[in-house]
Amino acid sequence: IDQGGSTDKNYVDAEGRKGNYLSFAHVFRREGQPCHRHPDQEIVKMKISGRGTHICPVCQVEAK
Repeated sequence: IDQGGSTDKNYVDAEGRKGNYLSFAHVFRREGQPCHRHPDQEIVKMKISGRGTHICPVCQVEAK
């Protein structure tokens, strides 16, 4: 919320300011790019409950 929306296409707040989330996000829309914490790992995109989700396979591990 602080970053003003999660899109760079058409979000503007009540005062007309564009959102800044994409410059803040670490994995969103970064498929194939290196993780900021693990540069040897690429961000992967997977589908969960019908929605696209981006993760670093090292940072985001499956719950046991």
